[in-house]
Amino acid sequence: MSVRRAILWLGLAVAPGCLPAAGDGDPAARLQMTVTPAAIRMGMFYTGADMRIEGVIGAGAKVAVVVRGALEREVFNRKVKTGPIWINSGKVAISGVPSLFLRFTDGRLRDSLAREEIDRYQIDQAAIQRKMEVDPDVDHELMVASWLNLKAQDGKYALVRDGVKMGPPAGGVVPFKVEFPWPRRALPGEYSVSAYEYRDGKVIASLDVPLRVERVGFAAWMAGIVKERSLLYGVLAVVVAAITGFGIDFLVALIFGKKAATAH
Repeated sequence: MSVRRAILWLGLAVAPGCLPAAGDGDPAARLQMTVTPAAIRMGMFYTGADMRIEGVIGAGAKVAVVVRGALEREVFNRKVKTGPIWINSGKVAISGVPSLFLRFTDGRLRDSLAREEIDRYQIDQAAIQRKMEVDPDVDHELMVASWLNLKAQDGKYALVRDGVKMGPPAGGVVPFKVEFPWPRRALPGEYSVSAYEYRDGKVIASLDVPLRVERVGFAAWMAGIVKERSLLYGVLAVVVAAITGFGIDFLVALIFGKKAATAH
């Protein structure tokens, strides 16, 4: 059995506001940002959300926008290949990194921002990987690559080079806009939208706007039942399945007669 052939396999299912600039206090900074919607509510008929981030920066500056999830410890099944088949080989925990990371820029970030600034604000893949903790720390590089691949497949990790659309300058400021669909597999929780205004290789202002994703209505009720009353949820699932089965038999008998229902 070769640990070099190990891979990660997902083991567990895990009002717009405009704010003034914050950060280094550079008088040339003009950063402002609005996030719409300000909260995502996942109801019974939730089909996703279209996000829009708009703002302004000072003329001559550039901006990077990052959407992050909370720092969470996530546990995955670790698989190894033995002959032609893959088998479970314990668990691996990943921590120290955001559960979701989406970065949008206008062009290649490292062409305009110094490496130390990228590391300071944690806004690229290398900076994230330096903070990542793998337990047990076996085949670290392979585990990291597998984690990144899983996140990318779920739409929870992306670096969108041309994701920031800049408008024409006016009155000493330049408008910017980012539009993207919210990842369908992103779990309810607290997220943040951060904007970094930079010039001459330095971040001159930064701004954070909270974004809450929550279940509402029947979806929230069912989630509460599953979490707090698992036995009741099991009973309800059996009852619903039984009712559904009886209903199908009834419809078949009504349309095709008793014999068809018995055969079904």
